[in-house]
Amino acid sequence: MTTYTAIADNEIDAGSPLNASLFYRLARNPQAITEGASGAPKVQTAGLQDGCVTNAKVANASIDSAKIVDGTIVNGDVANGTLGSEKFQASTTETYWVLARYAAGLYCDVGTLIFAATTNDTITVGAGSNIAGSLLKPAGLASDHSTGPLSTGLFGSGASLPGTWRCLGYLPGRLSNNGSNNAATLFVRIS
Repeated sequence: MTTYTAIADNEIDAGSPLNASLFYRLARNPQAITEGASGAPKVQTAGLQDGCVTNAKVANASIDSAKIVDGTIVNGDVANGTLGSEKFQASTTETYWVLARYAAGLYCDVGTLIFAATTNDTITVGAGSNIAGSLLKPAGLASDHSTGPLSTGLFGSGASLPGTWRCLGYLPGRLSNNGSNNAATLFVRIS
């Protein structure tokens, strides 16, 4: 970092001699100011052009209320006003903010969860694996005790799903040789 060395008023008064030390400080001090050198004057807010600071120029690319003088961020504080209300916390806790946006999602939106089975019962899907929605169908559980002992079964029906989904459990291929697969698990849509 460049060292800042103050220039006294009597060194730049009319009739003061010009010397190498003065020229060196005149050349180096502006650089020291921009580097925030110890003892150097600090650049003030009024010295910055409106909209000149962007996320890319902020440490860790994150602008939050701790980095704003009055602790609030509004569109006017951000270059080209790109922060809309959907990007700000809407309630007193971030949990409610996230949950409100999740609950507003539509069926099969990116980020939604679904209990599903494969359309082809020979496919095995491991936890963390991605699978095309065209290979999945919504699933559910059903119980029937009207004819005697309780029997529970898995069913999958309806159209295949859109997009790409990530398996959050495990889905084995065919469990028996009778041609049916009674397996389903939870998936999250990722695209």
